[in-house]
This record gives sequence, C-alpha cells and structure tokens, in this order.
Amino acid sequence: TARRAGTLAGAVASGRIGLEELSLAAPDFAAEDCPELLRQLGLFGAGGPAAIANPGENG
Repeated sequence: TARRAGTLAGAVASGRIGLEELSLAAPDFAAEDCPELLRQLGLFGAGGPAAIANPGENG
C-alpha cells in the first residue's frame, strides 16, 4: 500500500464504487473524477494542466 511505502495515495470514484465507499479505504486524496483529483494535487486549475503534458507530446 502507499502508506506502507511512505507515499501518499490518491483515488478516483468510478461507476462501481462511489466516493463514500472509496473513502473507507482512507486515501490521502479522494475525488469524484480525475480533473478534481488533479486540482486537489495542485496539478490542474485555472488555465488548464500545470504539470501534465498532453498525450503525444512526450514523443
């Protein structure tokens, strides 16, 4: 698990598992969709992604 490895864990709810149920696993960050998780991590906000390249830009 992330906690055992000394890192933070992030999770995104899906159609099968809702945010409330997902929160029972106690992730450090939990969101209803990927853009929300990226906002929580400070990687996505006003003006678009700050630290994530668009697909295809990495070669």
